[in-house]
Amino acid sequence: MNIKVGDVVEALVKQENEAFHGYQKCTVKDLKAEFAVLESVEGPKVMDIVGFEKIRPLTTISTPLKQSQFKHSKISVPDDLRTYFKKPENYADFVSSVKNIFVEYDEGAGDLLISTFEDQAIKRANILSDMYFKDSRQKMQLLQRQEVSLF
Repeated sequence: MNIKVGDVVEALVKQENEAFHGYQKCTVKDLKAEFAVLESVEGPKVMDIVGFEKIRPLTTISTPLKQSQFKHSKISVPDDLRTYFKKPENYADFVSSVKNIFVEYDEGAGDLLISTFEDQAIKRANILSDMYFKDSRQKMQLLQRQEVSLF
């Protein structure tokens, strides 16, 4: 890809005050080696330095997401694990092992709420949930024993 100063491109940049990255329309302000200094054109003004591999031409066709593309599922959390799953880091292993899912914990209902684009991811989540709950129960018990031994 041939990039010049002043070009308008789409780049994968960190969103302001967020922990995630997303493609955003940007103007190339400067070029250094394999990196480009970019300023966002739309939305909040964001300046970022990114590698050329995170830049794509503006002519790339991207279709907006639709609500109908998301698949949703609920997995009931066993009663003894409900307080354990109040912390998102306690189900982060589940997210990384299933892949391509977004998980939230609904404290009121005691469910893991799963969102994804893939039916296969929902199936994997349902299959792995029993093993994951057993593993989480063991971790929780070990943490409780560790807390008791500290006092």
